Amino acid sequence: MREAIALAQDLPDAAHFDMCWVFETGDPDINRQASELRDRRQEVAHASHQLAANTAELVKRLRELGFSVRDAATIAGISRARAGQLIALD
Repeated sequence: MREAIALAQDLPDAAHFDMCWVFETGDPDINRQASELRDRRQEVAHASHQLAANTAELVKRLRELGFSVRDAATIAGISRARAGQLIALD
């Protein structure tokens, strides 16, 4: 879809633009509910991403302070395996 719009609008290959879809079902209540749910889903996705970044930072700081992977995981509220993955990514 993006390629077709870029071609139709004669935009450069590296052009960046956002698309916004509008869904109309014919029922205003369903339209409103669907819109609210899409908005909420986007908020949750953003919060989840932020939570993951904050968790990784916490585990990193705990390890720098000398905590074991097991202890860092417990303090952060994640599994030891996940803490190990976060440390390996750093």
